[in-house]
Amino acid sequence: MRKVAGIVMAALLSGCGGSSTDSTAMDDVNQQPQLQSYTFSGTLFGLHESGLELSLGNQSLYLGAGATAFSMQAQMAPGDSYTLAISTTPAFHSCTIDNGTGTVSGDVSQIAIHCLDERVGADLTHLPVGDSLILDRSQGDESPQAGKLWLCGVPPDGAGAAASDDWINADGTWNYIIKPQVEGENYALSEFTVIIDGDKRLVTGNALPTTAMGTFPIEPGTIAYNYDRNPSVISEHDVKLTFDAVPQKSEQPLCVGFGATGISLTGAAIYHGSSTLGTDAAAFEILDACGGHADGTSTYHYHYMSQCVLDELDPDNGGHSALMGYIMDGFGIFGPRGEDGEVLSSADLDQCHGHSHEIEWDGELRDMYHYHWTYDFPYNVGCYNNEPQIPWNGRAPQ
Repeated sequence: MRKVAGIVMAALLSGCGGSSTDSTAMDDVNQQPQLQSYTFSGTLFGLHESGLELSLGNQSLYLGAGATAFSMQAQMAPGDSYTLAISTTPAFHSCTIDNGTGTVSGDVSQIAIHCLDERVGADLTHLPVGDSLILDRSQGDESPQAGKLWLCGVPPDGAGAAASDDWINADGTWNYIIKPQVEGENYALSEFTVIIDGDKRLVTGNALPTTAMGTFPIEPGTIAYNYDRNPSVISEHDVKLTFDAVPQKSEQPLCVGFGATGISLTGAAIYHGSSTLGTDAAAFEILDACGGHADGTSTYHYHYMSQCVLDELDPDNGGHSALMGYIMDGFGIFGPRGEDGEVLSSADLDQCHGHSHEIEWDGELRDMYHYHWTYDFPYNVGCYNNEPQIPWNGRAPQ
């Protein structure tokens, strides 16, 4: 009887235990938070190459060159913590995430990812559009300003590409990385010499570059043709310029006219940042891979500092940039890096887009004024600091 009673008691205890366990399990199921779908989004700066991969839990997102925004979804419970991480970074890039961790209570939209292309040192996906940064002396703008271009005037018969929103960001900046380029890779026999004759610098050439040129006129059927139907051809020109070997600043800056603003050491002309419509030429006119195109004077010229030209004239070996050409007032124009080797912007330069310090000039160290190319507007010069030479395809500023 004791044995039977023990078996019965064990069974009763077992039954009670089983009932208690099942109830707890049901409570756990009932109390488990329900998963919801949340959107994680934000802005992206400085992605110049494809290959950035983001991860969020078991979700991943691959982003292409020039992307300025991202969005991804994840299933999470309210109150769960989240971590958005970078799984893969493109070559030469370093990237950081702001607001990439936290506790989810709703969609997260204030995430920012900042990438730096170590070869460039600037964000080419968010460049200021220069239209509002163009001053016109003929319209009453009597003096230059840092970060702006001081034109003498805009011709009445100006031409250029129409503005397009296809590479304009929501904040009004423009994206160089996704902006279409003129196709083609054409080379010409470039002629270019620089001779020091006493206190003068003699520059001669044919205005054709050593760098590749796109196909001009822009070919129908190409992507570039959809935005810019530039009919101009490229021709040789007789370049004969005489500068002071060591130019000196004039008492007052001078406004900038149209035609060649300077001459590159590749042999091609350098033009300032405005089209003849008075708009930002680099932002809206369709250029080739070397930052140039042809105009109504059949002159091939650079508007924008491309890696193509930097590779030839100013490879980044650390320290101050190398000389890249001469502006029409005789002063040199250098690449984008300053004394400490850091990339400059317009904010680092004066009203004419230059500054003074010791540079190498004709094989000697001299403390003198010089201009810099920058990635942001006005790109090369904002005004002249000396009386300019009259270019082969222009006239002296009035």
